[in-house]
Amino acid sequence: MEDFKKTRLSANLLFIKVLFLFVIVWISVLIIQDAKNESSDFKNSIEQKIVLLTFTSGFVYFLIIPTIYHDHLNIYINKINKKQIVIPFYKIRSIFQNPISNLRGFTNLTIEYLDNKSELQKVIFRSPYANIKLSKFIESVKAKNPKVQIVNP
Repeated sequence: MEDFKKTRLSANLLFIKVLFLFVIVWISVLIIQDAKNESSDFKNSIEQKIVLLTFTSGFVYFLIIPTIYHDHLNIYINKINKKQIVIPFYKIRSIFQNPISNLRGFTNLTIEYLDNKSELQKVIFRSPYANIKLSKFIESVKAKNPKVQIVNP
């Protein structure tokens, strides 16, 4: 019997999430301390709130990025607000690697696929650049679906 182990394609951004959460808590504590202090500077208070808003937005962004796995037949998309989506390789229409996003060892990938209603959907995620797992995934998709369009691999 074959092993159907899932391989992760998307980047694990746990360190970034923890770092953002740490900064959010730290800035929140500073804002609370400044609120108790009567001689606090208004400019510093506004700056702290802007940093808090920026890091909270970044944290939410990194929290909602989908997690992508695959085995030898399907791709699995896990989103925080939806149940797992399973897409067979033969339903994938294109895989696009954004050439501009190849910064700091990561790249943005877009996979277009047909859902259960035969409507074209897409998922965007970050993956480590020059990833052997990504190359094997593209080869597996090509083997199961020769019509797939691979753009800028």
